Amino acid sequence: MMSDNIYSMTELNIMNCSRTWNNCIKIHNPNVSAFSNYKLYATGDADVNGRKYVAININEFITLGLIDTLNLWVDQNEINSHNNNIKK
Repeated sequence: MMSDNIYSMTELNIMNCSRTWNNCIKIHNPNVSAFSNYKLYATGDADVNGRKYVAININEFITLGLIDTLNLWVDQNEINSHNNNIKK
């Protein structure tokens, strides 16, 4: 695992198959690159297996539309932190 809860695609796939995560991680836009890194964000979705999370590429801007589409539970500070760390 990398710092700041940033994971590779391989790490996410391994985590998602574990009992702890129980297939509760959805990877948003997985076709960006096999070598991309992702950060996990909680969503407002849950079922008997637990809270659902979405992994968003660390180089993808989080917009209000994306927040609505993925039902993300994020505050403005998280959005600003994520978007300010994108390589320009």
